[in-house]
Order: sequence, then C-alpha cells, then structure tokens
Amino acid sequence: MNERTEAYILTWLNEVEQMLKSISSDFLGYKPTGNCINQTPQFRNVTVGKLPSEMQVFYGFCDGVDMPDVHVGYFIHSLSWIEKSHLKGEPFRIASYPHEIVVFGSDGGGGRFALGGETSQEILYLPSSGGIHNGVFRYLSKSEAPYRVAKDWMQFMEVLRSDLRAFLLRDETWKFMID
Repeated sequence: MNERTEAYILTWLNEVEQMLKSISSDFLGYKPTGNCINQTPQFRNVTVGKLPSEMQVFYGFCDGVDMPDVHVGYFIHSLSWIEKSHLKGEPFRIASYPHEIVVFGSDGGGGRFALGGETSQEILYLPSSGGIHNGVFRYLSKSEAPYRVAKDWMQFMEVLRSDLRAFLLRDETWKFMID
C-alpha cells in the first residue's frame, strides 16, 4: 500500500468528518439527517479487481460516505452495495462508451457516480434524466449525457471535499460538480 495515498485518505476522512459534524439545524434551517462517514471497526484489506488501488485503500478505512444534506446530496456507497450493484439494475455500460463502468455512488436526485472502467480511471456523472436498459445507461440528448467530474479517484475525493467546503461557506460563486 502506498503510504502517501494512505496518509492522504486518512487526512481526507478526518477533515470531511469534522466538516460533516459542523452541519447543524441552525445552518440548514432543518434537522440534519445522516451526514457521516460509515466507519469500519478496523482497517481491512480490500481487493476488488474492478477498483483502482486508491479506491481500495479508501474502502479499507471506511465503508462509504453519506452527505444527504450537502448541496444536492452526495453518497459514496458501501463496498457490498458496489459488489451487488449489477444485481440491483445499476448500469455496467454506457451507450457509445468504450469501457465498462462501476457505479459506486449517487446524488440525492437519482444521478450516479461511476468509475470509467478497468482501462479508464475517470469518474463520470450519469444524470438521472438518462435511462437504463439491460444494464446500459442510455441518453437521448446532450443534457442527459454522462460527463467527467474527475480524472481519477483521488481527484474525485478532492472535488467532493471542495464541494463540501464551498457548501459550508455558502460560496455562491463556487461551481459544484453537479448543478
């Protein structure tokens, strides 16, 4: 395991956990619901061939992140959810996209986050306006088309943390990864 990656992920988890704890009723205007890092009792070795090594380290330290009250809602699903996602009807391909995908998260409106496949590490956002047929995400217009939110897992983590920070600062000039 890369010590730098491990240190970055631990720092990220600690910072995000502190930011999530700061979300209050006074801030939101309603009672916060379930903003948390889903902890694992201890580090676990994760070896899921479809996931890049940095993602496996992440899942070694936690079992997902729930941010229902942040912007439009952000969710990094549990490892068991990812492993069974195809059984739940989640897409494993995108029409006219060369690689298989692995859906690992979602937003509060039904959009999905997906890893671009074994040969592509980019993180894609699949808007809820698209449809799924036989495991293939399909879209009819450019506004429904998937788009890249990060070049890889580490950049996705940084973008997500930046979105959380901008949300807490009520930064109206910030461009969130999902509008």
